[in-house]
Amino acid sequence: MRRSSPTALVLASGLAAWLATGCGGGKTIDAPKAQDYIKANLVKHRVPNPSVSCPSGVAVHKDKVFDCAATSAGQKVTFTLRILDDSGKVDVVSFRQG
Repeated sequence: MRRSSPTALVLASGLAAWLATGCGGGKTIDAPKAQDYIKANLVKHRVPNPSVSCPSGVAVHKDKVFDCAATSAGQKVTFTLRILDDSGKVDVVSFRQG
């Protein structure tokens, strides 16, 4: 992946998504939705065949951050997402290669 593609994708776009699910134990981030959110934006910015992995069981708490890993054409990028509110709205706040 070229460094400019992920930057244009999420950092400059200012996109955010609601990704929370809830059961009796409280709200958690829906990992498959988080993965789809990042992947869709990577594809939109012409990153070829991205694979994305986000952790499961991340509790929804405002300002909590968590990382998702993306790979494309042998290049790895870690995206840091921040939970914006108690409803589970998230945004990508940074990324790093490697």
